[in-house]
Amino acid sequence: MNTKKKIKLSKRELVVLELLKLGMKNREIAKEIEVNEKTVSTYILRVRKKLNVDKKYNVYYLVSKALELELIN
Repeated sequence: MNTKKKIKLSKRELVVLELLKLGMKNREIAKEIEVNEKTVSTYILRVRKKLNVDKKYNVYYLVSKALELELIN
């Protein structure tokens, strides 16, 4: 039995996570997906909430948690 909780992320949230995994900064992600930087920050905030990752942890921890939960490869 799989004990991992199923977490639903939007397609955009997944794209942002993948780009964070590549080491891109918010500004670079915004340019890549053609949104403003504030929108990228909002996506990251939503993912933090869904993964229960406090803001005191950096985005690399957030990416590692997403990898652990097999939300991204």
